[in-house]
Amino acid sequence: MIARLIEKLVPAEIDTEPRLSPEPKYVIHELTIAPAAALSLLRNEVMHMGDVVIDVVRRGRENLRNPTRPKLKKLGELDDGVDSLQDAIALFAAKLPRAELLPGDVNRMQNELAVSNHLEAIGDLISEEMVKLVGEWLDIRHMPSDENRQKMAELYEIAEDCLKQAMTAFSAEDLEAANRVLNRKAEFTTKLDTTLRKVSDEIGPRDLDIRRYRIEVAMVERINRLYERARRIAHATIAIKNQQEPAPTEQNAASTIADAM
Repeated sequence: MIARLIEKLVPAEIDTEPRLSPEPKYVIHELTIAPAAALSLLRNEVMHMGDVVIDVVRRGRENLRNPTRPKLKKLGELDDGVDSLQDAIALFAAKLPRAELLPGDVNRMQNELAVSNHLEAIGDLISEEMVKLVGEWLDIRHMPSDENRQKMAELYEIAEDCLKQAMTAFSAEDLEAANRVLNRKAEFTTKLDTTLRKVSDEIGPRDLDIRRYRIEVAMVERINRLYERARRIAHATIAIKNQQEPAPTEQNAASTIADAM
């Protein structure tokens, strides 16, 4: 009875910043018969996907700093939209007439598909894995200290900024911008080491403390993976600019689409 009364008196948490729509904006399947136009639309859709995922990453940072159950639920719901957008991009690429594409166009398309794969992986990382970890903190009612959460948020912000820079480099095919992302490795690694040391220094003797510590280490590892995905997007941008084939680490993703064509 009291709980129902509180629900009536306290308004539900309002999302003052509506999420970006994950609906495809550029893939028009009728244009797959015109390769030049279709490749341009494919690139635009990957950039659109980048905007959507960057918004998901921003919301992930906010949930890391100040998590609530409603926020986690909304963040978890964003994953299906990112996955659907990736599926639309892959289907559109698969319909392109491969025989009419020049080798350079095929390389470009496969690198762009690699970027979309990394974006999808980032969406999963935030909306599934990080949401689960933050939910575990809330479950055990034993959140990291304010200082530890601040350290993790600072590490997250570097990774987030690198993702933004990587997508800016991709959009402009800017080699210097892509290399700036790669050159932040030392900065990120230093902050990563500092964060892990701080987390380790605060581990307590209780089982609950150890459980919290393991969740913190897992969270830091996910942030590291976010940064590595941003680096791989930067590498793909360099390959696009230099008209190169996808890197060996991207070959599986690219060949999956190629086989479907």
